Amino acid sequence: MTGQGLDFHYRAHGLDISSEIEFPEASPRAPGAADAIIRYGAVPPSIGNAVACGTRHRIAPGECLLDFPGVARFWVRAGREVTVAPEPGASAEDLRAGILSNVMGALVYQHGLFPLHASAVDLGGECVLFMGASGAGKSTLAAACHARGLSVYSDDLSAIAAVGHTSPMVHPGYRVLKLCDNSLNGLGPALGGLRSLAVRLGKQHIALPQARPLPALPVRAIFAITPGAEGVSALSPLQGADKIRLLLRETYRRRMFSGLGRQADHFTLAARIARDTPVSLLPRPDGLAGVLRLVDQLGELAPARRRTP
Repeated sequence: MTGQGLDFHYRAHGLDISSEIEFPEASPRAPGAADAIIRYGAVPPSIGNAVACGTRHRIAPGECLLDFPGVARFWVRAGREVTVAPEPGASAEDLRAGILSNVMGALVYQHGLFPLHASAVDLGGECVLFMGASGAGKSTLAAACHARGLSVYSDDLSAIAAVGHTSPMVHPGYRVLKLCDNSLNGLGPALGGLRSLAVRLGKQHIALPQARPLPALPVRAIFAITPGAEGVSALSPLQGADKIRLLLRETYRRRMFSGLGRQADHFTLAARIARDTPVSLLPRPDGLAGVLRLVDQLGELAPARRRTP
């Protein structure tokens, strides 16, 4: 698919994207063939054969309509085309937020990747992922990793590929942290000078610098952040079907995207990731001091893995 007439070219979550819309959050790439294009245009009021419907979405096999009231309506088809119909007066920040969240999740899902509701960081050439519900502390953990000199691969949405005989791999996404004031104040010195792209829902969207394109990395470990008793930091490793169930539960926007028609492939991906990857429950650290202590212990909590060629 060519990107004729499209001025902006990016790579994110393993996809080459050409767009009419500029994304300062994204890693630029050279113009060329694209896996997906993003254009302004007319969006239909509905789609046929919808199997999952909500007040803000209609999902059918291979396509979906997403509605952000007051911002835009989005039409995603076959993981290849995204049509954007902005509402009058919609801000560029809100428009990008809709595309970088639900729209990107749909593209990742339709391209056969596993969209995990997780942040990812590079630990010694492998990725450690922190998954959990909104508000669990994924961004704060990722920011603390950045403060300790680790490279953040993605925040909130992580795309995992598992093809052939290779290990599950994480593709770099948008390196933007969504941080509340407490986290910003506590980690301020380490985040000083970084650019805030927007403020949404009480959180600053902080862009992390990137000097060079990042390669896909094998998954080292996945941690599910869970509410824990104060002072409790012990991991609870999961086994077998429990790992699969948790990965399926933490699929990004899982209820929305289940209607896209890839359930069997999605389950197979979850089983493959569970087979090849340690998955553990991780009690949520107590305060920023606890978060930083956890980051300092990551090498012990997620030992480097010996992989077969």
